[in-house]
Amino acid sequence: MELPLYQILIPGFCLLMIAKAFSHFLRHERTLRELLTLILIWGAIGLAALFPSATSVIAGFLGIKSNVNAILFTSIAFLAYLSFSLFISVENLEHVVTRLTRELALREKKEKEQK
Repeated sequence: MELPLYQILIPGFCLLMIAKAFSHFLRHERTLRELLTLILIWGAIGLAALFPSATSVIAGFLGIKSNVNAILFTSIAFLAYLSFSLFISVENLEHVVTRLTRELALREKKEKEQK
């Protein structure tokens, strides 16, 4: 069975990205949750490239007639979810920075008053 070039390159790239994610996890730069999420994402992309007919299962499940449309809709939904998650993370970081700034300002004020 002869594989088209994309069925070799894309899964290879996906394996490389999974290895990179695992390396980041081992260096404590990523959490286990992030590692598992990346393995799931890159694994799904690699499997979709290896077995393009499997996308018809996704299309049938979602009630979409075209495999390409199913992949696009799923990708857009996933990107929207990631955008929302990033927005929430940024909001949380802003709250933490605000609280730390207030605490540092109060500490400096107390130190100046004590002198």
